[in-house]
Amino acid sequence: MLLMPESPFYLVTKGRETEARRALQWLRGRHYDIEDEYAEMVATHQRQQEIGTISIQEFCTKRVYLLPGLIMIALMFFQQYSGINAVLMYLTDIFNKADTGMSSGLSATLVTLVQVSIAQMTGRVCDNFDYFVGRFWQPAWLCSWWRSSVESCC
Repeated sequence: MLLMPESPFYLVTKGRETEARRALQWLRGRHYDIEDEYAEMVATHQRQQEIGTISIQEFCTKRVYLLPGLIMIALMFFQQYSGINAVLMYLTDIFNKADTGMSSGLSATLVTLVQVSIAQMTGRVCDNFDYFVGRFWQPAWLCSWWRSSVESCC
């Protein structure tokens, strides 16, 4: 990490354009054309500047910020307290007692592979949710709920 340059986007936000270009070129390689990517970084930074910031008081009191935050906290709470962590912790014991005929290590590995596959699939579904279903109520919330439900069942 000591030999890595600063993040090009960080350098753009600090107004150090020459260093940002140099860092981006170093990260992408000498033969890579960085102009489009650099222009996108600058445009993103300008959009962020136009949006501005909000205070913690605003974040905690305005409904537009408070409601999504509460939904996110509730989803995280229910995922943690659904029991999936206990199941995963004792997965090898569960498979040993179930006497599936497979080794408990192999069974636990298969469960992990299924979880990773479902998490990847869920990410793609969430990215394309509006395209497939159209504007629906809280697509991000529904995708998160669906993913948590599927992972809890597996």
